[in-house]
Amino acid sequence: MNTAPVRRRVAELLLDGYSQNPEIAKLLGITERTVKMHFKRMYHALGIVDGLKKVKLAVILTQQPMLLEGLDTTLPTPPEMLRIKQQYQKRRRNK
Repeated sequence: MNTAPVRRRVAELLLDGYSQNPEIAKLLGITERTVKMHFKRMYHALGIVDGLKKVKLAVILTQQPMLLEGLDTTLPTPPEMLRIKQQYQKRRRNK
């Protein structure tokens, strides 16, 4: 399933002034958890790691709207993310 159109719409709603996950979820007909996942993937893709994440995301996307096109291209798939997470947890247990 290609989630890029939904992720782009989440980003566009943020730029339109919608910043609350429940509000975005209702507008798009998806769960709040799905909205959070899309934001997390956008933060990861753009290297946003600290506080005020939504503000930074909005600023970046406003200044460079062409980034909306590539939000889904550099991210690992959910199975790859799960594998990476499991490897990380295994290393932490072994320390």
